[in-house]
Amino acid sequence: MSGTYIWPDGGGGLAVYGTLAAPINAAFNFADYPSGAVINISTVPGAFSGTLVAADCRRGNHYTVTDIVGNLAVAAFTIVRPAGVLFQGLNVNYIFAAAWGSLHFYCDGTDWNIL
Repeated sequence: MSGTYIWPDGGGGLAVYGTLAAPINAAFNFADYPSGAVINISTVPGAFSGTLVAADCRRGNHYTVTDIVGNLAVAAFTIVRPAGVLFQGLNVNYIFAAAWGSLHFYCDGTDWNIL
């Protein structure tokens, strides 16, 4: 894993469990991170994707993806959803292309939705 990952500390706050030197800039699986993770990404080398797995869509699971270099308008990041699972009510992958943007999404127990 690379990037910064943060998740609830169990006492109502957030705990930073690690900050690594570089943001993520290559394809990865969200299942490699705990629910609640803030995942810093950089598409400077080019567009890439993060893949959700069906087993990870449990009620309350959530992630935040943040563009920390402002390049998403040039090279987008795609959230790849598993077959049979909707993202924001649609049967499509989600293309995140907001420079300097941050996207928080969660599972309602069946599908993924943007907050």
